[in-house]
Amino acid sequence: MSSRQRSTNTAPPTRHWYPEDGSSAGKKWIKSLYNDRAGQFLGGPYSHLNLSAVLFSERLDDKEHVELTVWSAPGTTKPSFKEAMSNKFKPAKKGDSFGPSWTNHWWKITLHIPSTWTKYERVQFEFDPGCEAMVFDLHGTPLQGITGGYGGERRVDHIIPPAAIKAGLYQIVIESSCNGLFGMDGIGPPDPNRYFSLASADLVVPNQEAWRLMWDYSTLRQISDNLPGNSPTQNQALVLQNKIMNTFKVDDLSTIKKCREIANELLGEGWEAKGSGIYDKNVDALIYGIGYCHIDTAWLWPYSVTQQKVARSWSTQVDLMNRYPEHRFACSSAQQFKWLEQLYPAGFANVKAMVDKGQFHPVGGAWVEHDGNMPSGEAMIRQCLLGQRYFRSRFGITCHTAWLPDSFGLSGALPQILRLAGMKNFFTQKLSWNNINVFPHTTFNWTGIDGTQVLCHMTPVDTYNAQATFGDVRRGLTNHKNLESSNGALLVFGNGDGGGGPLSAMLESLRRVRAAANQSSEVPVVHMGTSVEDFYADIERDTNYGEALPTWHGELYLEFHRGTYTSHGSIKKGNRKSEILLREVEYVATIASLHASKNYEYPYDRITECWEKVCLNQFHDVLPGSAIGMVYEDAEKLYAEVAKDGKKLFREAASAYLGGFIPLSSLIQDQKPFPSGRLVALNTVHANRREIVGIPLLGPSAISLKSQVVQVSRDGSKAFALMDSDANAGGILLAKGIYADMKPASATKKSDNEFVLTNANVSMTIKDGRITSLTDMILQRELLIKGQTGGLYFDVSEFGYGVAIINESKYGSSADGQFMRLSLLRAATAPDAEQDQGKHEFSWAILPHVGHFLQSDVPIAAQFFNTPLHVMLAPESGLRHLAIPAAHKSPFSIEGAPNVILETVKRAEDDPARKLTRVVLRIFEAYGGHASATLRVASHLTVDKAYICNVLEEKISGLELTTHEATGDTLVKLSFHAFQILTVRLSISSVKSPRNGLARPFWFAKGLGARESRLWVGLEDISWATPATLGKMSTTMRPRSPEEADADLAAPPAKRQRRSGSFSPSTTSNRASPDPHPHFAANLLSASNVAILSEQYHSSQPFKHVVIEKIFQESLLMKVKEEIVEHLSFTEKETDIYKDALRSNPLDIQVLQTGDLQSLNYLDEDQRKLFPSLQALRDSLYSKQFRDFIRKVTGCGPLSSRRDRQDMSVNSYKKTCHLLNHDDVIGSRRVSYILYMPLPIDQPWQPEWGGALELYPVVPGSNPPEPAPTPSKTIAP
Repeated sequence: MSSRQRSTNTAPPTRHWYPEDGSSAGKKWIKSLYNDRAGQFLGGPYSHLNLSAVLFSERLDDKEHVELTVWSAPGTTKPSFKEAMSNKFKPAKKGDSFGPSWTNHWWKITLHIPSTWTKYERVQFEFDPGCEAMVFDLHGTPLQGITGGYGGERRVDHIIPPAAIKAGLYQIVIESSCNGLFGMDGIGPPDPNRYFSLASADLVVPNQEAWRLMWDYSTLRQISDNLPGNSPTQNQALVLQNKIMNTFKVDDLSTIKKCREIANELLGEGWEAKGSGIYDKNVDALIYGIGYCHIDTAWLWPYSVTQQKVARSWSTQVDLMNRYPEHRFACSSAQQFKWLEQLYPAGFANVKAMVDKGQFHPVGGAWVEHDGNMPSGEAMIRQCLLGQRYFRSRFGITCHTAWLPDSFGLSGALPQILRLAGMKNFFTQKLSWNNINVFPHTTFNWTGIDGTQVLCHMTPVDTYNAQATFGDVRRGLTNHKNLESSNGALLVFGNGDGGGGPLSAMLESLRRVRAAANQSSEVPVVHMGTSVEDFYADIERDTNYGEALPTWHGELYLEFHRGTYTSHGSIKKGNRKSEILLREVEYVATIASLHASKNYEYPYDRITECWEKVCLNQFHDVLPGSAIGMVYEDAEKLYAEVAKDGKKLFREAASAYLGGFIPLSSLIQDQKPFPSGRLVALNTVHANRREIVGIPLLGPSAISLKSQVVQVSRDGSKAFALMDSDANAGGILLAKGIYADMKPASATKKSDNEFVLTNANVSMTIKDGRITSLTDMILQRELLIKGQTGGLYFDVSEFGYGVAIINESKYGSSADGQFMRLSLLRAATAPDAEQDQGKHEFSWAILPHVGHFLQSDVPIAAQFFNTPLHVMLAPESGLRHLAIPAAHKSPFSIEGAPNVILETVKRAEDDPARKLTRVVLRIFEAYGGHASATLRVASHLTVDKAYICNVLEEKISGLELTTHEATGDTLVKLSFHAFQILTVRLSISSVKSPRNGLARPFWFAKGLGARESRLWVGLEDISWATPATLGKMSTTMRPRSPEEADADLAAPPAKRQRRSGSFSPSTTSNRASPDPHPHFAANLLSASNVAILSEQYHSSQPFKHVVIEKIFQESLLMKVKEEIVEHLSFTEKETDIYKDALRSNPLDIQVLQTGDLQSLNYLDEDQRKLFPSLQALRDSLYSKQFRDFIRKVTGCGPLSSRRDRQDMSVNSYKKTCHLLNHDDVIGSRRVSYILYMPLPIDQPWQPEWGGALELYPVVPGSNPPEPAPTPSKTIAP
């Protein structure tokens, strides 16, 4: 028998021999009868006789022990804790009714605890308002959530701290909200007038040992119910249940302990004393338990209720983590974290502490758990960009597992996007709901349309709301479809959809299941205490990093929730319009920030706020149209805000870039007459464009426009203009005359109910409101299939021909043989009874094309259709600008590959903090082929560097820059495979305005103050000077002796001493700059300046020092800084001198250091090319001119000429300051020249950035002189 198996009867024998007499009836094992009997031990009709009768020892609810007062917030308002506490509360009692739906009610509760109750293991307050609630302490810190009612989600107990029990007094505040865990409990439209009753407000003492027996018994029951057939462990579990029932006496509480001892026959002796250590046994786990609380960001409740659900659920999990050390909780959606941070800061602090402790795990790396199909590719990227940046900024965490368990199908584009966002793992579950085909895999490689794969796991438990029962654990094994390659499964447990998360009973259950697994091999091994990332790491290891796994190619299609691509047409339209608008805003704002930065700053925060709103509305129950009507009221408001703010941002950027150009839309809106000028249009799509636009003719001044249009209406109120880009990709279009090959459109009335609309491409016949004929006028082909008068196509192609249907707000379609239909409207009645009622406006277009789809320009045409031209008037004063060709087009374009599309132009996310000018371009291959494309950047932008980045805008690899001989444009070669997305980041140092051709460095766009850089020079006979910061740690590096340095320089490269630099050493040395004078600030080395500085130096107290306000030319500092940021790897390093200080004052004191710049000598030729400006600056400091300058100022010298006695380090202090620290040796004295380069660079130096000069006495007798462990004096600025 296996050591992990037991017989069905392990109790000590009561006989000691086998009797001869056989007259007894014996035992008859009728399994079904025993099983039915065992089901009566908990609850049911015998609850007054079974274990349920003894679960509580005491219960009080009188006014002497429980004082209740309440304040009801007006309407559906949601006041803060502080606001609620400022109101007048009135007396309340158990049984009172509160409502209606969605209202909030605040309770002040004072509990008087009998002194005799100190003998009990636990005392708790039971509060059941029948709805959701939150417990706060008196300071407003969320303590836990409450879920009222009697369902499986019930959580109504609040444990009273032992100190309060001893004191006999406990006070808390509770906010109850009139909604259930699932809104108003039902998928249908919510009842707006539902009321809830306070069913319980009791001071109770639970019999903890009876509860533990209940959990023991429940585990035994689950084992006997779920293990198959007639196995030993299954029979043992059933036998033990009946033994427990035989032993238990409702009037004898001592029998509870005996019953628990019986349960231990299966669970194992001493298992409970191990606590969380029950999981320590070295057994390979099959099932990994991860707590989870799926909170739909909106569904059967609005966003405002979700904010409360988050605080309730997560504070509860923090409480459980304090009680169950093994508890690990995964939580996605950065938006929910941000809500908690904004609305419940104390609760957020508690969550952050658990994140730091390693128990609370942010996952998903996205803003919300978004829909997996309808968001554009760029929007999916923004979901990841916003999510990952938030988690990094708050917790220092980058998520590696994408988490979309409930999304309604998943696009084949996602694997590539996820990998580019730093996530190689993927978790989902919804496809287990398929109602036709069972999805064939559990753990597999999911390969997207471009060939990129992620490691995907779909829990075989078939739910992300598992209850942590033995059945759930076992299903993780028996339902697993890939046991041949990987037998691990993720048990994602906890009440969800409406929040709540794991219950203590679930954690107790898992401890018992693991205890049973430690005894019997029939029980699958469940493990707690690891993360989702650990689970995927084990899968990688067990499958040879995915080699043993099956692969699924393409989209993950959900055979369920059909119609969600069409429901709530206004939301679909809001999403599409918002995505397009923000793409336009970013492009125009980027151009404006480059060309007009003196008057315009790229509005990072405002654009991010708009993207957050759009991404919020892409939640998987909002954008698909599957939520209640209240949600769409909120969503429509957000789209309206994005439209308003986005249009304002666009106008501001366009005005800054285009100066006096006046949008026609603003003239029409303000009902202003048109001034005289030139008709132009701004094209934000990076492709050549020719388009007809409608022009309203308002006022007498509009007459001047008639000469610029090609057609005027009969009444003269409207005109049509032909706008042409003249082969420029993006930028300004001018009004042109009609071309000879253009055929005007016509409309013919054939009868009262039949019309024919014709242009150069198609002819459409409409009869009785239906399209009865659609003819390609070029090839004279009928496009409608006979009998299919309602059929519309996205794209149907054959060899040499195809037809596309383009739309601006629809997502749903259906395929049937050789044709497709576009779904226009759908009006379901649940959960929103008024879905899609009202007026709808939408547009679609028919595009026949010669050649197959792969040879067409359908994707670009679709961009044009969704991105109307922005028509403007260029007044007479702005016509000069139009004469400059560079002003007409986008400075960024793609050449040589018609299948490659430039989609997004934006500024890099971290530019403000790093004070850099970088542009990010998103480029993709659109047709499924390979391409060699050229990115062309206009010559008026000086591009210093170009990189391929991930979508988090982190460098992956460098790109080679070449210059077009004729135009001076910068050219960047790019290679693509099928459907590949490339993110290119350009570093731009200066711009020549298209208007005047003058170059301007952007780093100094706002002008500099007088103190951009500082030099400290300090010399004393017994001083050792090193850089430090006020309140921050300094970095000290021990100088090598001449003997050490000589030996080091003479040694082979592999054996040389290394500092903390980024590169491997080589034997090549640098050549000094031939003439460093051009790099120094004007007049720095002049005799008059030297005299002034020398006087300041010799008159300084208490130690000789001088501050030089400006050392180097601004252009050199700009380039040095860019090189440092782009190419140096900063690593954390602790200074030995400050170790003791850090122990006594463990602040966030830290310096990021690259190592001394003497190591530049060890770089190879290609590496040194990365730092031309840094080398020039170093050589200037090492130059004879600068040494003579220092000697003349200080009167000391000559300075050492040996490079082994010099070093220069680059430090980045956390308080936004870069500095170069140059150390030198003068005789036996060491001196530091500290060059400060504060960030942002256009701000003057601030004392809090640091810059103290610390002087260390020399250790007597040391040769060469060594510094003492602590400074003797400090000079602070």
